[in-house]
Amino acid sequence: MSAAKSGAKPASNIASPSEPSGVLAPIPVESADERPFRRAVIQNILAEQLGPALINDAQFQHIVSCVADVIEDDPDASQLLSRVIADLRM
Repeated sequence: MSAAKSGAKPASNIASPSEPSGVLAPIPVESADERPFRRAVIQNILAEQLGPALINDAQFQHIVSCVADVIEDDPDASQLLSRVIADLRM
C-alpha cells in the first residue's frame, strides 16, 4: 500500500522548517568577540536544514566557515544576521 493511500506521510531525510529540532550545538551567549556566536547560529541553521548528523563532519564545518565568511562580507546579510541574533537574545 502506498503512503498516499494509507494516509501516512512519506519519509523525508530533511526536516521541514516547521518541525522543532531544538538546539543542535552549544551557542556562547555573551562574549567580547561575537564571531563565535554568529558562526554557531549559522551552524545551527545549516544543521537544522541539512541534518544534525553533519555537525561533527569536517566538510560540514568547512562549509559553515565559508557561509559565515560570505555573510560577514555582505553588509546586508551581516545586518540581517545581527537582527536574528538580537531576537535570539531577547
